[in-house]
Amino acid sequence: MPPACDVVLSELLCQRLLKHPLSSSPTLGYVFGHISKRGIQCVGCAVQNDGVVRSFGYSVVGVFCLSSSLSDNEIYELCHPLVLKYQQEGAMDSNLEVAVILHSDTSKTAVSTQLVSLEADCPMEPKSVTVVPDVHTGTCTVRARASLMMPFEMDPDPKFLLQNLEVAASRIKRRLVADVLSFQLDGSGVLMRRNSPEKGLSDLFDQSGDGSKQRRLKNSQRILSFAVLVQCTGEAAVDACGKSCTPVIHYQRRTFKSCSVVLPLDVVATVGVEDPVPDIVDLLAQELVNQVDQLVGCIARFSKGDSICSAQPFHYWPAECGHWVTVVYPDGISQENLLPCRHELHKLLLLPEDRPHFRKSNVYAFPNDLASEPYLRNVHVGLNPPAGCEVRLVFGQYRYRHYQQDRMDDNGWGCAYRSLQTIISWFQLQGHTECATPTHREIQQILVDIGDKPSSFVGSKQWIGSQEVGFVLNRLLGVECRTMFVSSGAELPTKSRELMAHFEKHGTPVMIGGGMLAHTIIGIAFDSKTGESHYLVLDPHYTGGEDLSTVQNKGWCGWKGANFWDQNSFYNLCLPQRPVVI
Repeated sequence: MPPACDVVLSELLCQRLLKHPLSSSPTLGYVFGHISKRGIQCVGCAVQNDGVVRSFGYSVVGVFCLSSSLSDNEIYELCHPLVLKYQQEGAMDSNLEVAVILHSDTSKTAVSTQLVSLEADCPMEPKSVTVVPDVHTGTCTVRARASLMMPFEMDPDPKFLLQNLEVAASRIKRRLVADVLSFQLDGSGVLMRRNSPEKGLSDLFDQSGDGSKQRRLKNSQRILSFAVLVQCTGEAAVDACGKSCTPVIHYQRRTFKSCSVVLPLDVVATVGVEDPVPDIVDLLAQELVNQVDQLVGCIARFSKGDSICSAQPFHYWPAECGHWVTVVYPDGISQENLLPCRHELHKLLLLPEDRPHFRKSNVYAFPNDLASEPYLRNVHVGLNPPAGCEVRLVFGQYRYRHYQQDRMDDNGWGCAYRSLQTIISWFQLQGHTECATPTHREIQQILVDIGDKPSSFVGSKQWIGSQEVGFVLNRLLGVECRTMFVSSGAELPTKSRELMAHFEKHGTPVMIGGGMLAHTIIGIAFDSKTGESHYLVLDPHYTGGEDLSTVQNKGWCGWKGANFWDQNSFYNLCLPQRPVVI
């Protein structure tokens, strides 16, 4: 019997398993993560789905079972055949121990973990089980991209079209074996191959053209991007084609319609910085093959008759998952028509269906994407809250909008307009809307159109307040807003629990107006022992450039005490209510 090993569980994984409603019918699935010196690191999970195992850029390292009526032993009896199935299909290494995570009514607050090995007749207790908030310590993300042309024979019958696509895909996949693939590091001439020396990835960060940029970005994940190169000559390339004998020409004369589509391959995977390079190449090669299958399945599903749809992958990092999720979507299909696909994803990943995670606007922004954006995002990240406080923060992402952006001189009157633009950016980045951010003039025109302001208001430099912000959000996005009133800044701490409840339930930025100024509250810290409150304030009065260090170090975004507010001024707060949609 092999010795027991350590198991490390992601805190987010445990939360998803514990929050999922239990029923008498057990929920089975697989756990993915990676094996390291620390043991089996369990990052995420997905429900068993008709034999299709998606690793999400990780290795399958275990299985899970959720049930309200079965004992741990009965749950184990269900999990053991699932482990054997995954091992037989090659999705799981049969030479390693596998983590089995169980959850039943016997424990409401914790999951239990056992180990399974083909060499053992019964489950074993792990050497240790640790739940950690961040299982990605010592890891980085590798991204590989390529565009491959795939010709195939057209057929109006969906059944035969799928067969033709699968035949064409098989030719592509034969070229994507690890022995003939090279990965060229972006910004350098460094090639990563299977026969490379077994060095870790840590040295490659210094050779990447994006290394210094990533070090300057606070809280940015370490990402190495590669271009995929396919060897076309030599013995390995011939073997990959499966034809080591003399070439044979098969000539068939008939009439058919040919079509070609571009497969925009784009895969991500999380690996240890000290993992051997050949192992990383093997993982990327497998991810590329898996994505070819996903692209072909999407093309076949959404093509109609002679109209062939194209498809492309999108990368997501849902906050409630804490790991990569890559989804292939068809081009030219509306968000409404993709709703069934999103329902499938939420069920697959045990995510509640109360907020968007997989709309196209939720896509993860890589460092190069952010470098081309004119606005900073999430400028509060890296600011430590006051010690000893219960903290609630804005959920997701927003853009920091402030004075004098967009070549607009609104210094002295446009603070509430900028706060409104920040709030609208939150709804955009969370996938709630695809509408463009309105300009000051467009905001004024909306208020005129609804009868709140006279026509002379358009083009003026008149202020707006929290009520006008709510009117515009309702008209433009269909978002309901709750207004909170306080007679003075000194009274604002009495609303701390209401603000905490708002960030807990809705997670939207809050616009506060009073004392002839407007600000955006994006978090609150409350000390229940002393009753003191601190507010994470985003200040739209900043007039400088898009420099994160200046914004944070000079206090344009920071934690403010209750005395920050004018103790004698009346304040209105606009609390946007998050729609319950996916």
